[in-house]
Amino acid sequence: MLRQIAHALGTPEDAFLDESEAFATVEMTGDLLRVWSALTLSDRRLLLEMARGMISRG
Repeated sequence: MLRQIAHALGTPEDAFLDESEAFATVEMTGDLLRVWSALTLSDRRLLLEMARGMISRG
């Protein structure tokens, strides 16, 4: 089950086993959502483009 959840989220299984990392990830995700909701649509598009660029760089 954990493997399926990790795969669906694109996250290694280990991320769920290290509690400190898991809690930090949840906290950062919450922060990101709060920031996202405060942005204008054009800023959201820009941020999304930047994030995709970061992923493609590896």
